[in-house]
Amino acid sequence: MNDIKFIRDEVQEKKIKQLQEILDILSTKPKDLDVEAAKRFFLSMLKAAQRLSEIKEEEAEKERKIKEIEKKKPPKPKLVPSNMHKILKEIEQPPPMPIPTPLPETLEIPTELPKPEEFKKPEEPPKIENRCSRK
Repeated sequence: MNDIKFIRDEVQEKKIKQLQEILDILSTKPKDLDVEAAKRFFLSMLKAAQRLSEIKEEEAEKERKIKEIEKKKPPKPKLVPSNMHKILKEIEQPPPMPIPTPLPETLEIPTELPKPEEFKKPEEPPKIENRCSRK
């Protein structure tokens, strides 16, 4: 089928007009301040994106290390229901009491107390002479 062409195509004229406006904008030389501002903006965006990727890598590394440490830990012992009643019985039963040993029938009790004279008296501390004398 052949495309139908109208004498006056308004859609085509609008497209051509928009392209011409874009070409006019591109052909004008930008100001140096605008170029410098755009350059700084893009550089700061690149640095921010790089820092974000570094942070994500660090977090992923931390998570990986945590998982490795958790894998190395021994598993927690699980109580099997069949063993629980044995453990409970052991806990509930008090330990056996020791058998008391009988006391000897004869105990030696001293009848005489020491005399007060036998106790030693504490020694008196030596006297300190005053060597500094005032004249």
